[in-house]
Amino acid sequence: MPRPGPRPYECIRRAWHSDSHHPLRGSLIQEIFRVADEVHSPTTRQNKEWQKKLPLVVLRAEEILYSKANSELYG
Repeated sequence: MPRPGPRPYECIRRAWHSDSHHPLRGSLIQEIFRVADEVHSPTTRQNKEWQKKLPLVVLRAEEILYSKANSELYG
């Protein structure tokens, strides 16, 4: 039998769409950049093509996260 109360991810759904929790989205983007910077070698980070593509990849990741939040909110 499930425990009473809201499901654990309901807060995340509301937070993702809430203006008061807008910094959550920004912090996720910063975290993606931080991890990418940590994981890749200095040589890769100096590569111009990598520098140009990283923001596009991060933007796409944000779109995927936002799409997932929307599908859970409305679906």
